[in-house]
Amino acid sequence: MKPKEIKLNKTQFKIFNDDDQFQLFCDEEGSPNFEDFDEEVDKLFGKYDYICVTEDDCVYGVKAGKREELSDQADEGYAIAKEVAVDYPGRLEPNTAAPCAGTTNIKKPNVL
Repeated sequence: MKPKEIKLNKTQFKIFNDDDQFQLFCDEEGSPNFEDFDEEVDKLFGKYDYICVTEDDCVYGVKAGKREELSDQADEGYAIAKEVAVDYPGRLEPNTAAPCAGTTNIKKPNVL
C-alpha cells in the first residue's frame, strides 16, 4: 500500500522546514550549506512544482509527476507537514494539478 502524503507549496514548505530544520540545505557533515534560506527555497521551487512529505517521513521534490528524494529521514516530518497544511491552507502553484492534501481554498491572512 502506498504511504499517505502531504503536498506543500512554497509558503507551506518555508514554514515546514523552518530555517532548514530538516537539513535539506546542508553538506554531508550536516553543516549549513547556504547563506540565505529564502534563496535556497526559491531555487528548490525553481526545480520542483511542489514538495511532498510521506507518512514514513520522506521528503520528495516533485516535477511533472516525477519524484526526487530530498530526505529519507525527516523525523516527524509527516506530522509537521500535516499541521502546516491545516494551519496554513493554500493551493499549489497554478502550474500544478491539485490543491494540497487536507486543505481548502480558503486563505488565512498572511502571517509571515
